[in-house]
Amino acid sequence: VVPPPSKYSVKLDFSGSLVEVSISLPPLYPISQHPDISISADPLEFNMDRLNMAVNEWISGLQLGSPLISGVIEEVIALINFYKCPISSESEEPVVIDEDDKENRKVHSVEVRSKMVDESHNFIPQCEICYKDLVRKRTLNIGCHEFHRTCLLNWCESKMGYACFFNLSVIFSKIIC
Repeated sequence: VVPPPSKYSVKLDFSGSLVEVSISLPPLYPISQHPDISISADPLEFNMDRLNMAVNEWISGLQLGSPLISGVIEEVIALINFYKCPISSESEEPVVIDEDDKENRKVHSVEVRSKMVDESHNFIPQCEICYKDLVRKRTLNIGCHEFHRTCLLNWCESKMGYACFFNLSVIFSKIIC
């Protein structure tokens, strides 16, 4: 009897951008260890540190024995647009973050975040910065704004249903790393 492989590698093509997902099954998987996941791609196209951190945070929150390899791939596909770096173009205006905004983001990163709803049970973004980003801007600055994934998911679920999460690249014109 040949044991199953302990390492898997899958290459995904996102509009010409190759992303490789490597999955290693440790000796005690699925009894007491989660799979080790590493994602690699062109660092000029994706914020790899944050993407790897998000996927590993997601997997550590699952029950042991979960997910299957297909679940890992689905999670990477769902998250990839959040960590795509902008492609600079001379026709685009540069995005400038003023000092007040930077300070607000620093303060926000240490605040306790809780999901809030109004009297009509509509989701209210978790903070004023996020509210402005979601309602007023077409650009999200995820690199400086750690909470966006959760806030954005909650906003999407309340406004357009869970399917919105998979179509964020259509809703927002670009995401900045």
